[in-house]
Amino acid sequence: MESNKTLLDYLEARRGEFCSGEELADALGITRAAVWKRIKALEAKGLLISAIPNRGYMLRRETDVTSVEGISKYLHGAATSLRLEVVDETGSTNLDLRERGERGEPGALVLIARRQTAGRGRRGRRFFSPDSGVYLSLLLRPEETPATRATRYTTVAGLAVCEAIEATSDAPARIKWVNDVLVRGRKVCGIMTEAQVGLENGMLGYAVVGIGVNLYRPQGGYPEELRGIAGEVYESPRGDGKNRFVAELLNRFMSRLNAADEQDDLNQYRRRLLAQGRVGTVCLPGGARRQARLLDVDEEYRLIVEYPDGTRAALSSGEVSVQPERAEDGTERKEQEE
Repeated sequence: MESNKTLLDYLEARRGEFCSGEELADALGITRAAVWKRIKALEAKGLLISAIPNRGYMLRRETDVTSVEGISKYLHGAATSLRLEVVDETGSTNLDLRERGERGEPGALVLIARRQTAGRGRRGRRFFSPDSGVYLSLLLRPEETPATRATRYTTVAGLAVCEAIEATSDAPARIKWVNDVLVRGRKVCGIMTEAQVGLENGMLGYAVVGIGVNLYRPQGGYPEELRGIAGEVYESPRGDGKNRFVAELLNRFMSRLNAADEQDDLNQYRRRLLAQGRVGTVCLPGGARRQARLLDVDEEYRLIVEYPDGTRAALSSGEVSVQPERAEDGTERKEQEE
């Protein structure tokens, strides 16, 4: 008996193949009746399981529900050290991990929710979180790290999302400063990093990196306020798409986080940055809005802008809005929309 494995572990390991009830019962050290009850519990969570007398149970290949077992089988490298938890529903994964961080929860923890009821974006905005997407937060406890370094977590997360999108689809991904990821001109991902900072030493006590990604178009479409803005990574559902995407994201995030050369992060961020050299509107902290040309990002990932009077500024927070580019015939270039 391998008591450290779950029923879903066995089904995931042989996805698309039948496992007999007797085999599963022996492996788990339970009765066949108990296996049947656990199968029903998995089905209640949305997993697609076929049951045929004298053949047993099979996790169908088209099942697309996040699970610890399903994600873990795709992890490699530093990501295998992460502790994973999956819940059906929560208010906000970021809020949950902030509360646990305050209680002293160790780092290297990832909380994944199949949906959120109170997902949050920047400036207190609601983050639409139906079960067509993936929503996760990472609790990190870096040692002797200045608070100013928290920006790197957002950057690494954005790059990891872009790389995961391109590794699992044929869609190129771009970044709109500071933390939005766009595919086909529409926002598919939002990232929010929150941290506890020591008042005396200015060091990070912990950081929580929240990532929400629209993998598929939600049933019924997007709310009115998101139409024309929100998009999705995949144009059609795919078997085990969510587990594969989350694992790819965590693999990329941990690989970049542990890399010795951070210059590549900056180079890749600049390469993916949308609207460089174009004029847009900058929404500054406090609500002021100014027209500016978006020039570049500096070594601290601050946005360098130039105002109409020729003065320049390095922005560490705020938002930008840029109108779509137009081709010579006056039509909008779709891939540049924001």
